[in-house]
Amino acid sequence: MTKIIHCADLHLVSEGGEKGYSLSVLDEIISIAGEIGADLLLIAGDLFNARRDADALRQDLKTRFRRLTDRTTAFFLAGNHDTGGSVSGLGNLDFGIPRENVIEFTGVPFVLRPFNADLELLFIPHRDDYGDYPKWEVPPKSARFRVAVAHATVPLMNFTGIDEEEGRTGTMDADLFTRWDVDYAAMGHIHSAREATVMKARISYPGSARVWRRDETGRRTVNVVELGSELRVSPRELASAGQYRHCEVPLGLDGNVEEGDMTREWGPNDWIDLRFSGLVEDEHEVRALEIRMMKEYSSRVRLLTLRRGDVAVLEGISSQAIAARFIEEWKKRDPGAGEEGAREVWLKAREIGLLKIKGELEARR
Repeated sequence: MTKIIHCADLHLVSEGGEKGYSLSVLDEIISIAGEIGADLLLIAGDLFNARRDADALRQDLKTRFRRLTDRTTAFFLAGNHDTGGSVSGLGNLDFGIPRENVIEFTGVPFVLRPFNADLELLFIPHRDDYGDYPKWEVPPKSARFRVAVAHATVPLMNFTGIDEEEGRTGTMDADLFTRWDVDYAAMGHIHSAREATVMKARISYPGSARVWRRDETGRRTVNVVELGSELRVSPRELASAGQYRHCEVPLGLDGNVEEGDMTREWGPNDWIDLRFSGLVEDEHEVRALEIRMMKEYSSRVRLLTLRRGDVAVLEGISSQAIAARFIEEWKKRDPGAGEEGAREVWLKAREIGLLKIKGELEARR
C-alpha cells in the first residue's frame, strides 16, 4: 500500500506572529507523515504566502523537511503565491528536498514521474491558462494509479460565496483529468475542503492547511490518501491550525454582553472574531467592554479581534420599558445554536427592532 499526505495553501510567512503559527502547522503535517508512515508528501501549491517568504524561510524549511524519514518523499508544486506570477527559480533554493521535486512552470505543461509499480505522478505546473491540455502528449498510464498534482480552480467546484483567491489563478477543466486517466487529483488553491468525482477521476481540495484570512470557517485538514486494493481518502484535522470563529455579539442596553456560551468552544489556536452591535445608552461602556475582553481572553486564543458593527446610541434607553420588553420577547425566540441561518435572521431582527424603537423615541422628543 502507498500512503500519501496531500496538503495545500499553507501560506507560510516569514515575519510577525503568523510566522510561528504557520510553521507550527507545517511541523504537525510532517509529524503526521511520520506517524502514518507516509510514502509521499504532496504540497499542492502556495506553501509560501509570497516569493520573498520562500527566500527568508529556507533554513526553517530545511530543518523541518529533514525530519522526514527516509521513507517519505516530498514534492512541492508551486502556486501563484509562491512564484508571484512568474518563473521564480524556486528549484534553486535549498528547502531540504531535491531540486527536481520542486515543480514550477518552465514552458513544459506537465511532468510525469513514476513513483513505484503501483503509482505514477502527473504534475501540472501552475500557469494562467490550461486550455491547450487536449494537445498534451501525455503517455498512457503505466501504473495501477495515476495521481495528478495541480494548483488551479476547477469550475464545477467553485466556492459558492465570496472568495478573493478564485480569480487569481488558472481555470482547469475537469475533462483534463478524465482525458489523461487520472484516478486522484491532488488540488490546491480553493481554501475550503471539497471533493467531486467526474467519471472515475476523484478531484479533491483539502482546503487551506491553516487559517489564512477572515471567514475561513471550519476545521483545517490534510488528506490522507491510501492506494491499496482501492483508493481511499480521509481528512485529518490539524489541531495546531485551530479554527476561525466569528461571533455576532448583541450588546445589552447597558453596553454589556452575556459571555458564557460564547467562549465554550474556543480553542488555544483559534482566531476569534467578535462583532458587536446593538442600541446602548453610553458608547464609552462598549469601549470599556472591549478593553476588558481583550485583557481577559486574548491570552486564551491565538488571535482575538473585536469589531463594532451597527452600534447605535440613545441616552436613557436603558430606562425605557418598551426596549426592555422588546428584548425580553426577542430572547424567547432564540432558535438555538444549531440553526445558523435562523440565528442570523434572529440577530438581525433584534438590530432592526431596536433601531425602530430608537427612531420612535427620538421622534417624540
